[in-house]
Amino acid sequence: TLALQRGAALAIYAETSSGCIIGADRAGEPRRTSEDIGRYVARNLIEDLATGATVDRYLADQLIFYAALADGVSQYRIPRLTEHIETNLWLVESILGVKAE
Repeated sequence: TLALQRGAALAIYAETSSGCIIGADRAGEPRRTSEDIGRYVARNLIEDLATGATVDRYLADQLIFYAALADGVSQYRIPRLTEHIETNLWLVESILGVKAE
Protein backbone atom coordinates (compact mmCIF):
# COMPACT_ATOMS: atom_id res chain seq x y z
CA THR A 1 0.00 0.00 0.00
CA LEU A 2 1.30 3.43 -0.89
CA ALA A 3 1.23 5.97 1.94
CA LEU A 4 -0.19 9.42 1.31
CA GLN A 5 2.50 11.08 3.43
CA ARG A 6 5.91 10.18 4.77
CA GLY A 7 5.95 9.01 8.36
CA ALA A 8 6.24 6.12 10.71
CA ALA A 9 3.97 4.18 13.02
CA LEU A 10 4.28 1.00 15.01
CA ALA A 11 1.68 -1.34 16.50
CA ILE A 12 2.61 -4.49 18.40
CA TYR A 13 0.73 -6.99 20.52
CA ALA A 14 1.29 -10.03 22.69
CA GLU A 15 -0.99 -12.86 23.71
CA THR A 16 -0.84 -13.79 27.39
CA SER A 17 -0.86 -17.36 28.68
CA SER A 18 -4.56 -16.88 29.51
CA GLY A 19 -5.37 -15.78 25.95
CA CYS A 20 -5.64 -12.02 26.49
CA ILE A 21 -4.35 -9.78 23.71
CA ILE A 22 -2.39 -6.77 25.00
CA GLY A 23 -1.27 -4.15 22.50
CA ALA A 24 0.61 -0.89 22.19
CA ASP A 25 1.11 1.59 19.37
CA ARG A 26 2.39 5.02 18.47
CA ALA A 27 2.35 7.20 15.39
CA GLY A 28 5.27 9.24 14.20
CA GLU A 29 5.54 13.00 14.31
CA PRO A 30 8.15 15.43 13.02
CA ARG A 31 11.43 14.97 14.90
CA ARG A 32 10.22 11.70 16.48
CA THR A 33 12.65 9.00 15.40
CA SER A 34 11.66 5.46 14.55
CA GLU A 35 13.89 4.31 17.41
CA ASP A 36 11.99 6.52 19.88
CA ILE A 37 8.70 5.12 18.61
CA GLY A 38 9.98 1.58 19.02
CA ARG A 39 11.24 2.18 22.56
CA TYR A 40 7.99 3.87 23.60
CA VAL A 41 5.79 1.10 22.19
CA ALA A 42 7.93 -1.70 23.63
CA ARG A 43 8.03 -0.03 27.07
CA ASN A 44 4.23 0.40 27.14
CA LEU A 45 3.62 -3.20 26.13
CA ILE A 46 6.07 -4.57 28.69
CA GLU A 47 4.60 -2.37 31.44
CA ASP A 48 1.04 -3.47 30.68
CA LEU A 49 2.01 -7.15 30.51
CA ALA A 50 3.81 -6.90 33.86
CA THR A 51 0.60 -5.80 35.63
CA GLY A 52 -1.35 -8.94 34.79
CA ALA A 53 -4.03 -6.81 33.12
CA THR A 54 -6.56 -8.49 30.87
CA VAL A 55 -6.78 -5.45 28.54
CA ASP A 56 -4.22 -2.84 27.55
CA ARG A 57 -4.21 0.82 28.57
CA TYR A 58 -5.76 1.87 25.26
CA LEU A 59 -8.72 -0.51 25.37
CA ALA A 60 -9.57 -0.17 29.06
CA ASP A 61 -11.44 3.14 28.82
CA GLN A 62 -13.26 2.15 25.62
CA LEU A 63 -14.85 -0.93 27.22
CA ILE A 64 -16.52 1.02 30.04
CA PHE A 65 -19.61 2.04 28.06
CA TYR A 66 -20.15 -1.47 26.68
CA ALA A 67 -19.70 -2.99 30.13
CA ALA A 68 -22.19 -0.52 31.60
CA LEU A 69 -24.81 -1.41 28.96
CA ALA A 70 -24.28 -5.18 29.11
CA ASP A 71 -26.56 -7.51 31.05
CA GLY A 72 -25.00 -9.02 34.15
CA VAL A 73 -21.56 -8.31 35.52
CA SER A 74 -18.65 -7.23 33.32
CA GLN A 75 -15.17 -7.59 34.70
CA TYR A 76 -11.66 -6.91 33.43
CA ARG A 77 -8.32 -5.92 34.93
CA ILE A 78 -6.70 -2.67 33.82
CA PRO A 79 -2.95 -1.96 33.79
CA ARG A 80 -3.36 1.44 35.46
CA LEU A 81 -5.98 4.07 36.14
CA THR A 82 -5.87 6.86 33.56
CA GLU A 83 -7.71 10.16 33.25
CA HIS A 84 -9.66 8.71 30.31
CA ILE A 85 -10.85 5.84 32.49
CA GLU A 86 -11.81 8.17 35.33
CA THR A 87 -13.72 10.43 32.93
CA ASN A 88 -15.59 7.54 31.31
CA LEU A 89 -16.48 6.07 34.71
CA TRP A 90 -17.86 9.45 35.76
CA LEU A 91 -19.85 9.75 32.51
CA VAL A 92 -21.34 6.27 32.84
CA GLU A 93 -22.36 6.92 36.43
CA SER A 94 -23.77 10.37 35.60
CA ILE A 95 -25.70 9.31 32.50
CA LEU A 96 -26.62 5.68 33.14
CA GLY A 97 -26.45 5.51 36.93
CA VAL A 98 -24.03 2.58 36.69
CA LYS A 99 -21.19 2.59 39.22
CA ALA A 100 -18.01 0.57 38.78
CA GLU A 101 -16.32 -1.21 41.66
